[in-house]
Amino acid sequence: MDAQSALGSVLNKLTDLLAGECALLKGVRGEVSFLRSELNHMHALLQKCAAMENPDIQVKAWTKEVREVAYDIEDCVDKFLHGVGTDEHHGPGGIKGFFSSSAHRLKTLGTRHHVGKKIQELKARVIDIKEQRERYRLDHVAATSSDNLAVDPRLCALFAEEANLVGIDGPRDTLVRWLVEVSQTLDLKKILLDILSGVTKKDGDCVKERETWDAIRLIEKTRELLYHKRYLVIIDDIWSMAAWDILKCALPENNNCSRVIITTRIESVAKACCSLPIDFCYKIQSLSVFHSRSLFFKRIFGCADGCPVQLQDTSDGILEKCGGLPLAIVSIASLLASKSIHTVGYWEEVLASIGSGLQNNPDLESMKTILSLSYSDLPHYLKPCLLYLCIFPEDHCIERGSLVRRWIAEGFINEEYGQIVEDVAERYFNELINRSMIQPVDIGYDRKAEACRLHDMMLDLITSKANEENFVTIISPGNISSKQDSVVCRLSIHYQSGDPKFEKMGSLSRVRSFSIFGNFHNQTPPFSFFRVVRVLSLDCEFNNVVELSIICKQHQLKYLRLNGCELPVHIGELKCLETLELRNYSWELPSALAQLKNLRHLHVENPFRDDVKLPEGIGGMQALQTLSDFNICDSPVSAVQEIGSLKNLRELSISWNKAEPIDARYKEYLSSSLVKLSSYSLRSLTIYSQRATSVEFLESLSHPSYLLQQFWMWNSYFKRCPEWIAPLNRLMVLKLDVWELEDADLCLLGELPSLRHFVLWVVALRKEKIIIKATGFQNLEAFHLWLGLPCLTFEERSMPKLKTLKLSFSACGAKSYGSTHSGIEHLKSLTNVEVEIYKVGATRSNIEAADREIKHAIAKHPDNLKENVFHCSMDYIGEVMNDDNIVERFWLICRTASIAMKFKCRAAVTAMQCIAYG
Repeated sequence: MDAQSALGSVLNKLTDLLAGECALLKGVRGEVSFLRSELNHMHALLQKCAAMENPDIQVKAWTKEVREVAYDIEDCVDKFLHGVGTDEHHGPGGIKGFFSSSAHRLKTLGTRHHVGKKIQELKARVIDIKEQRERYRLDHVAATSSDNLAVDPRLCALFAEEANLVGIDGPRDTLVRWLVEVSQTLDLKKILLDILSGVTKKDGDCVKERETWDAIRLIEKTRELLYHKRYLVIIDDIWSMAAWDILKCALPENNNCSRVIITTRIESVAKACCSLPIDFCYKIQSLSVFHSRSLFFKRIFGCADGCPVQLQDTSDGILEKCGGLPLAIVSIASLLASKSIHTVGYWEEVLASIGSGLQNNPDLESMKTILSLSYSDLPHYLKPCLLYLCIFPEDHCIERGSLVRRWIAEGFINEEYGQIVEDVAERYFNELINRSMIQPVDIGYDRKAEACRLHDMMLDLITSKANEENFVTIISPGNISSKQDSVVCRLSIHYQSGDPKFEKMGSLSRVRSFSIFGNFHNQTPPFSFFRVVRVLSLDCEFNNVVELSIICKQHQLKYLRLNGCELPVHIGELKCLETLELRNYSWELPSALAQLKNLRHLHVENPFRDDVKLPEGIGGMQALQTLSDFNICDSPVSAVQEIGSLKNLRELSISWNKAEPIDARYKEYLSSSLVKLSSYSLRSLTIYSQRATSVEFLESLSHPSYLLQQFWMWNSYFKRCPEWIAPLNRLMVLKLDVWELEDADLCLLGELPSLRHFVLWVVALRKEKIIIKATGFQNLEAFHLWLGLPCLTFEERSMPKLKTLKLSFSACGAKSYGSTHSGIEHLKSLTNVEVEIYKVGATRSNIEAADREIKHAIAKHPDNLKENVFHCSMDYIGEVMNDDNIVERFWLICRTASIAMKFKCRAAVTAMQCIAYG
């Protein structure tokens, strides 16, 4: 519920206010204390209401009142803090300090009295809301509400005819008759009685007697009956680890090859149930295209091949939207089957409405009810995070980093157990994936998803929930999601063309979040209407110059994302700004940027030019945690030195494009800054260049960051593998570029205990075999090697956990070299092999020999590998051997659509166009 997150945020601010500025507001401290106390009680009741599956109209109306007063209190506090400032507490002491402090209080006297009056008004509203609560006995309603469904819509699935099932193998009855279902609220006695009834003969008197037993006796009896038997028990839809911990007590481990099958929607519960080495966790996959078609057409036409030709294209679109989810396929098919005549027009209407227009369709009520079970089971703190995703357009790929920073700016996240808000937000993101509420995209070898998507049916559900709570107002072509008289809290515009009708909406003065997606041609965003906006995201294209100076008056702004827009010169006035994301940015950053003392994340993406410089005075931005992507060699040399003072910096991405910069201090200052950062909080370091450039001066760094989890190089290379890499025990992702590789270097790298993803580029040609021994790389899961010749050999038992192998080499000199990568058959966990053969400069016979030899080596593997061997038409980058056994060297220039280092855990060469010279 949005009201809970709003209350949580305002309670924190009221606590801070009581401890600080409020002491200067005589006569109001008592009112603020009252507000905090009463809102605390409301917050507790809201948590009870959030657990209700279908809260009644009174609860919804009261919740709306609480949310709006919470927002108004928060806005009042923020305006007060901005109006009075905090400089008076940090001024000089003595007589000078006294006069300075007195002058400041006189200057802000009007603000203080205005806020005092506003607090009195808010107190009256809170008292009225409190009386409503007592008048309508909402505490009693929340306490007595039942979460049980009158009829479980999943019941029919237990009795489906076998002929109508798709995507499964084997008889149905053998499994279903053993099925035991667990509800969200665990009724242990009922479950144990169900298990007993499945393993004993039906006896009316015995059943009645068992109903009088307590849980302990039921568990003991169940264990007694099963102990000497070989049993199969299927427990369906477990919702918590606690439920399994109790149920497993009734299932004895009797060494009779018994089996227990458990289904759950929550990945962490599945893993908890599979605690033994012999246990197996299987993640059900989406239906294939074939099975999706079969299920869809059987439900509508009665047979798998009954679809008329004119509906084929539309049905393909519908099935694509359903994404192989059986629930979605059956629900949409049932909707279409209810029509006696099937027309292309109606099917296209259904296709267009999936994801945004189905929430009011009664024919899909059962599907919404089933999906609502997962939503209702969410803890209260995850519900606003999930609802927030309907701000994004349908099928939008939502970046993880941007999303969690938006959540923080919206006030959904609070520090917990010593964790900073970014870590808490990351945990919430992972929990939504774990609960299958969102779909992960681009999962890296650090186990993190770079982005996520929403299934269209889930989008439809949360859009419906968001509309009920007036959580967000969405303007899309021909549609405004909220009523005209509603208070607009969050506004999201999904537009490709046209003119959004802002005048048809309510007041925009209370908008807290404003986002634009798509094209916003010839339109002016309604910045002038905003008063309390916290999140401003212009993820769109403008074909006219948009005046952004007005946003510098949005003093509560915490998150700002711009696309192809120049920052206004007075950006330093946004004192509360915590995140600044600039896409397609090609201007110099204003000097006022260094005034943003609360800025935590500074992301600059410059795809076509590499001239974004560090701002002078960056050392004063002590809150910075993320800094990317900046050109070191063109920045002020003083700024390079100041980087080392950023004690909270976790992620640093920089470019180094000059082997010998004009000022020798660049090397000295960058080295010293990296050493200092290594002793603080640095977890991710990326160094890239537009052309192959030596960074040999960084090989001698001392005191490496023991917290470093990722080190990524691109076109910037060392002469040899630096020794300071050896102690990096937490390093999980490594992209290393070296001029030459020695056997000792490989041994050093193989000892990194946490390494999961390793990409290695060796520039110089090496003819001697590179041997991967059985003792190294014990936890490596993905390995990518760039080398001029295929000289890699895997020993038996080497890289025991390797799943993905990618090999890139030149076909030049393949016949005369007479060998290829070998020992692939020894990689027992391998599932995917990708080989990239560069053919520029090679003869046809060399290309054919390289292709033939590597395919033969792969064919020796005993498993059926997923194999992809392809020929690349770009020049190989580095040294190669020609047919005369002479080494040739190719250097690199990059013309790139993005060197934003978004290829954190995957190869980025596909994003680059490379040409050779020299």
